[in-house]
Amino acid sequence: MAKDKNKDKFNFEEKINRMQEIVALLDSGDKPLEEMINIYEEGMILANECRGFLEKAENKIIDITNKYLPSETDETDSDSYEDENYEENTDDM
Repeated sequence: MAKDKNKDKFNFEEKINRMQEIVALLDSGDKPLEEMINIYEEGMILANECRGFLEKAENKIIDITNKYLPSETDETDSDSYEDENYEENTDDM
């Protein structure tokens, strides 16, 4: 349940900022061990959520790129077609 609240509560940039705060807290060592463990867990949850966000963003970028740019297979297919035609034409010479 806490995971769902974190997802709704923060956007990506806010999660990154919170993770930076968590790193500073953990580095300071000023908190009791049990609290440090809870803070660490919060950081891991946020890191996992950010990883998921980045994976979705990467897939979206790939989809957009594929939509607007010809794929390499399209270029390869047309190149090999031209090569075949060239070879056929040179055989006649």
